Amino acid sequence: MRFALAPHRACAFTCARASRSRIRSRASSSSSSSSSNDASRLAKLTNLDDQTLAALGDEVLDARPLVKRMLLLRSLIRRGDVERMIACEPALVSRKITDEDLEYRARDALEAIELRVKWRNVAEFLVECEPGLLLGYGGQMRLDEIRDFAVEHEENLAAIAGDGEEWLSIPGQRWVSNFAISYY
Repeated sequence: MRFALAPHRACAFTCARASRSRIRSRASSSSSSSSSNDASRLAKLTNLDDQTLAALGDEVLDARPLVKRMLLLRSLIRRGDVERMIACEPALVSRKITDEDLEYRARDALEAIELRVKWRNVAEFLVECEPGLLLGYGGQMRLDEIRDFAVEHEENLAAIAGDGEEWLSIPGQRWVSNFAISYY
């Protein structure tokens, strides 16, 4: 028979168990402190959780190339949240792709999206929400879906995007997210 703990006791029990496991993990990882320091540094830089970094394993870039990659992404998506993009698509920081290859793919994808969506701020927001587009994920089919969305909702997008230079307002972001990403 299991006894239900009061909420405050359950929380204290869970916290105590978690702190014991942290102490054990610190003791076992003292020999590999440099690798854990690297992992914690990468986690802080990218805003990725430990599980995602552990899943990437050796594929993730070291700190210096990682910062260079993040600066490259910032230059491509001027107003995008790079940390969010990396959290959505950890392959953006993988060793499997070089900076030059990523830049080529990303510029190609951005050109293809901008041919389908007239407003740069909407195109950048779509890429921020679906960073796999920079790597070519989804292919021609996804680009056609984006074009269909832009054609069908052209008047709404014109009202939301304005001149295309200012970042989308929060209601505009919600609308594009609901219709372009969730629906299409």
